[in-house]
Amino acid sequence: MRKRKWSARQRRAVLNAWDAGRTVLELCKKHDISRATLYLWKEIYTGMSTEAIERWDKLARERAVFQRQLKCAKADRALLQAVLQTLELTVEQKCRLVRWSRAQHLSSATRTCVLLRLSRSKLKLDAMNEAQFSHENKQQ
Repeated sequence: MRKRKWSARQRRAVLNAWDAGRTVLELCKKHDISRATLYLWKEIYTGMSTEAIERWDKLARERAVFQRQLKCAKADRALLQAVLQTLELTVEQKCRLVRWSRAQHLSSATRTCVLLRLSRSKLKLDAMNEAQFSHENKQQ
């Protein structure tokens, strides 16, 4: 069977013909669709208006786009984590990266710590040490 795009009106018309008493076999032959397709349409679109079907299709397309974007983002994350592991950053360097990320509004401290595999307690300890160091330098 050929693959084609069916508009919401066309699908609604086929389902209305089925509801009007046309047989499944008759509809499938006339419109060149499989029985599985017809039953799927009935399951999904029963009780929906043409506008609702169009909205459903739009949401399905958006969902597909978001799924592709999520797949790319997961691949990017895996790549960046592999790069970070090969760099073997020190705790101090990781803390600087967390502060930079927060200053650039790229990510929260918690999220960046997770990505860098840095405990938040070490981040807080580093911040306290830095504050104490700057306080001691001001007194001198």
